[in-house]
Amino acid sequence: MSYLGIDIGSSFIKSALLDTTRLQISGTVKIPTPGPLPNDKNYIFELDPHIIVKMITTMIEERVKLEGPIEGILLSTQMHGFVLADQSGEPLTNYISWRDTRGTYSNGNETQSSLEFLSQFLTPEKMSRCGTRLKSGLAACNLHHWIMNNPDQIKRKDISFCTLGSFLIYKLTGRNACHLTNAAATGFADPAKRAWNQDIIYEVGCDSFTFPDLLSEHEVCGYFGSTKGSIPVFPDIGDHQATVYGALKENTSIAVISGGTAGIVSVVTNEATAGDYENRPYFNNQYLRTVTQLPGGRNLDVLVDFIEEIGSSIYQASITKEDIWQKILQSLSVANQASSLESIKVELGFFKEQKMVKHGRIDNIREGNLTSGSLFRAAFENLADNFITALNKLADSTVQIQRIYLTGGLLHNNSLIQSTIQDLTGIETIPSNIQEEALTGLLHIAVKIANG
Repeated sequence: MSYLGIDIGSSFIKSALLDTTRLQISGTVKIPTPGPLPNDKNYIFELDPHIIVKMITTMIEERVKLEGPIEGILLSTQMHGFVLADQSGEPLTNYISWRDTRGTYSNGNETQSSLEFLSQFLTPEKMSRCGTRLKSGLAACNLHHWIMNNPDQIKRKDISFCTLGSFLIYKLTGRNACHLTNAAATGFADPAKRAWNQDIIYEVGCDSFTFPDLLSEHEVCGYFGSTKGSIPVFPDIGDHQATVYGALKENTSIAVISGGTAGIVSVVTNEATAGDYENRPYFNNQYLRTVTQLPGGRNLDVLVDFIEEIGSSIYQASITKEDIWQKILQSLSVANQASSLESIKVELGFFKEQKMVKHGRIDNIREGNLTSGSLFRAAFENLADNFITALNKLADSTVQIQRIYLTGGLLHNNSLIQSTIQDLTGIETIPSNIQEEALTGLLHIAVKIANG
């Protein structure tokens, strides 16, 4: 039996056939995720939802045409963002991404930001029920900013709140439905009750909105009418949970460090406990103890963009980011092996909302040590240091970490980060042997669906 898995990440959209009989993933297709819409405010990060819907429906139809019958469609999607739609599923806003930080800026004539305003009411204790914390990029925070700046729109009686996944499901099936993993990531859910948190919805000011139906990963949301017949569509799984499920399933002794656009460190636990971390809902009544908003690929992109700009503005040379990365990885092997006193230092705090880093800076520059290899060696070492600090936050008497898996393209083949983490923690650190963890997570779910 073959299902279609679609993973909508921040950088790429991937699809593949999920063979539940042979337990195989095949025919993986990878295309870039659409970039943000132009905006003169650098804290706005929106995507055109029409483009995403068209890309996904085209992807499905092409698969059906080539492969024939598909038993169902499973989705994993980037989390925290939202779309507002009317009762027919037509978008009233763009997709406001997790990379959008409008909630940290003042609202119209107000001097306070939405983050500052909501923090007076949504205490850490209240937010702990949601499986997340109040932070920039969170749908609850950005939606409050939108409400404060759109007083006429808020008078409408037909507004539906959607996660990115539930919006796609709405367009594919006519039903606004989502999975708890994505619902919790908005800041509006109560995972323990498997329900929306009405207190937080009221505090944000969206109690007149309609929220998605919450369904388990095995329930059918509705059917997509393809050219070859109707296909069941299942709820959207948070891409973080899908990635960890692909690497671990229910294993509670392995920590996962995910190096995507942003960095995330997690471990599966059997209960939610208080600490300086999030308790995200997982599968089979488990939780993901998680530290988020760590530096990741987008931080390194700041350095890559600088190199690209030098080539363009000074040498009038056109060079792709892929070519730059290839040269960087080559230069790491011959980077200056100076002593720690002479080595360049990098702190990757290029985005103000990130954890573990306070500044964005290059330090300890000495004659002869500012090379591309030494620059990126220091950047990778800073990434590793941040991951280790996050790991220490997750550890307690209930968590016995025996191994660390590295997932994501940034970390899969990065021997420097791997050796640094292993040397400093004393814990075996290895790249996950699964290249497409999120799609593999969807395969695990598809197997359970197929087996009833």
